[in-house]
Amino acid sequence: GTWLGTGNYRFTVTAASADARNSTTSVDIELINEEPSKVVVSNFARKVNAAEKQTILGLVTPPDGVTIDDLTTTWTLAEGDLEAGQTLREVAKTRVELQGADLASGQRYHDLVLSLGAMVPGGTYKFLLTATLTSETGDTTEGYASVSVSASALPSAGVVAASPRKGLELETPFELVASYWVGDELPLKYGYETGEAVLRRPTADPKLSDVRLSVPVATTSEPGDDYYDWWHNVTFYVVVVDQVGATGQGETSVAVLENVLEPEALANLTNELLDNAFAAADLSAVCSAVSATSSAAVAAVGDPSRRRLQGADDEPSLLGGIVGSLAKAATELMNADPDAIEQTTVAVGGPIADPRALDDNSAFEALDMVNGLSASAGDVGLGSGESSTADAAAGAVSSMLGSALFDTPEDAASTGNGTRRRLTGSAYPYCQCCEAACASVGGHWECGEAGPEFKLDPFSLDSGTTYVARVEATDTKYDLSNTADVYLAVGVGSVVAAIEGGDRVVSVQDELQLDASSSFDEDINPDCGDGAGDWRANFGRRRLAHNDQHGAGATGDCGTGDDAGLSFSWICEELEVRDDGEKQVNGSCATDTEPFPTGVWALKSVEQRLIFLGTWLGTGNYRFTVTAASADARNSTTSVDI
Repeated sequence: GTWLGTGNYRFTVTAASADARNSTTSVDIELINEEPSKVVVSNFARKVNAAEKQTILGLVTPPDGVTIDDLTTTWTLAEGDLEAGQTLREVAKTRVELQGADLASGQRYHDLVLSLGAMVPGGTYKFLLTATLTSETGDTTEGYASVSVSASALPSAGVVAASPRKGLELETPFELVASYWVGDELPLKYGYETGEAVLRRPTADPKLSDVRLSVPVATTSEPGDDYYDWWHNVTFYVVVVDQVGATGQGETSVAVLENVLEPEALANLTNELLDNAFAAADLSAVCSAVSATSSAAVAAVGDPSRRRLQGADDEPSLLGGIVGSLAKAATELMNADPDAIEQTTVAVGGPIADPRALDDNSAFEALDMVNGLSASAGDVGLGSGESSTADAAAGAVSSMLGSALFDTPEDAASTGNGTRRRLTGSAYPYCQCCEAACASVGGHWECGEAGPEFKLDPFSLDSGTTYVARVEATDTKYDLSNTADVYLAVGVGSVVAAIEGGDRVVSVQDELQLDASSSFDEDINPDCGDGAGDWRANFGRRRLAHNDQHGAGATGDCGTGDDAGLSFSWICEELEVRDDGEKQVNGSCATDTEPFPTGVWALKSVEQRLIFLGTWLGTGNYRFTVTAASADARNSTTSVDI
């Protein structure tokens, strides 16, 4: 800093590609004639979704040798306006100010967590973390760091078109096309919904074909003589999502003529739509078919004054088949995609809208499916924000409470249905199995969609090892049991060598530091294996926590450098820079007073961090190469040019 002297400076960098695309950014640096606390905050590589919770990591390290009377760290909003003019204190889920002299491991973590929807889409913000330190002598110093955050603007300016503009319920295939949508974080994805159903979760395809529509049950009523009483407006919504989740919406409407079908015709049409969806292995198409056909089937059962099935008094078998098809799709076509889970959870509400129409087996199957979808939703983090999954799951459970499964003896007497029984724990065994299995040593059991699931935390198994996992299922009532084995082959991770700072130009009069303590072994638990830190807490902090400690060996510093069991060896080579800019190795580093690799160099060349004066080498170009090696001889090499 003495090169510049005290004052305020702006450093600007332009990054350019070979085809002349470029981007420019800058930082403002204040140089002061004292030693403030070092403040580090996490950065954002791209724009964020304003509708989501945002977290900014903060780390403050006081200067060495100072006895602290008080350290106050404060988050402030330096630029930008929050949603509805709220203050930072109003939207922050964490404290914006911390005080006191007690620090964990000589540092203070002070993260800022913003609530859902705190930022305005399209807005740009600058958050400042300030550390004010007061020593026992009464001297006060102030250090700070800032981070700029841009919220992605909602996709907009587009339209959605439907063709044809009118059609016959369940039989007319509609096509939807979204056009002209723009957004900040491309590419965009397009999903489609109606007010009653999710037609397709967002994908890159702006077109959706072969959409069959049903008239919502709630809108059906005895028509008059007027022909137009049989027509209903159905609104399509296109949900446009960018790469960070910012969501825009457009809509269009079509006219649908209510259809009256023979029971066999509706069954055939349902089977045709479901068969086509399964043949294409398309979960969205299955959900769309279920939503459309179940509406007609439910109306046939629940609305005697307005039967959608000509001449049908009851059609529970068709509803049971629809429930079974959706359960099959949820088992065979489901993955961990949050959008797929959400669409399926919304779709299950269709065939169970009138739960009294379901027989016992179908009702159990529906309830089991809702349980599995709820567990999957929790696994992928649904249930908060703008997700409709939690509401759909709660609605499905609420609907199933009206089924005969939950009849009390009084209900049975009043309905004359004496064969019905109330749902008990024995009819829903998965959680019982989980509780019984909790006595297993290591790992933990969870109630999964298809039954108990055994899960291990990361780093529970040894790399390069093959395991045999065995599960035993026991039927205590009939004293029967069976086992199944699966082989687990655990691969071997890589050692990754890293030198902080990269290539650089330094003064020969300066102290040169070459730091490889960020090197790491992918097979090492981020808590360094000493149990002092928890991998869940430390995993995301590997870089931020380490950069300030530089392998000081403190507990929980995320398993880098020699704390990860790595050994290091350095070599130094002189470089000759040709007229064309190419560099050529011109032998090992050596001086008259310090021949390499002997003397002081020999002592330093096995450390994870080198510190020496440039005068040892003299002016010139040099390449320093480090090899980081694990105890089992895996290694990685990297270098920097100085």
